[in-house]
Amino acid sequence: MSVELTLRLEPLQTLPKNPPELRNRLDEPNSDRLPDVEHNDERLNGFPGIQEDQRDPPPPGTLLTRPVLLAVANYGALSFLEICTWVFVPLVYTTPIQLGGLGLDPTSMGTCLAVWGVLMGILQLTVFHHILNFLGLRRTFITLISGLVPAFLLFPINGTRAQNVGMDVVLWVLVLIQMLCTIGVCMAYGT
Repeated sequence: MSVELTLRLEPLQTLPKNPPELRNRLDEPNSDRLPDVEHNDERLNGFPGIQEDQRDPPPPGTLLTRPVLLAVANYGALSFLEICTWVFVPLVYTTPIQLGGLGLDPTSMGTCLAVWGVLMGILQLTVFHHILNFLGLRRTFITLISGLVPAFLLFPINGTRAQNVGMDVVLWVLVLIQMLCTIGVCMAYGT
């Protein structure tokens, strides 16, 4: 069987890699098949019509317009507030009750974050586009960011409730409300 295979492949190995007519066309300096960019001024940088003096980037001052600065400031503030939220969540939730936290063990903390992740995914897939269509971009952004006000206010409220009453159903509902308020921050990136 191997003798038959080598006999069948032998004629294929004797074929030239580039036929002579293609080889001659590729050797020409201004071939239609492969344009020579160095000798063709109208195709500088691969774009027709761009001249040498048009390659300079615009000055940075022209990019710093009011809409660009507002967008950068809004997303900078959004990122800062989101990072602050996610610094406080594990800190407050795992701090002992005597020190003003909720005293959650790592398993309960992980369960809270898992529930938050599932809720975030479900709400972003099902609710976000309706909110965006109803309110518009600007009002959606403001509404979702304003959800951080109750989220930050619930940190001391939850800590005080845990010190006075302990971990009860009402406190778990408050934690759920706090998690729902922070979901809006992640949705705000879509505006």
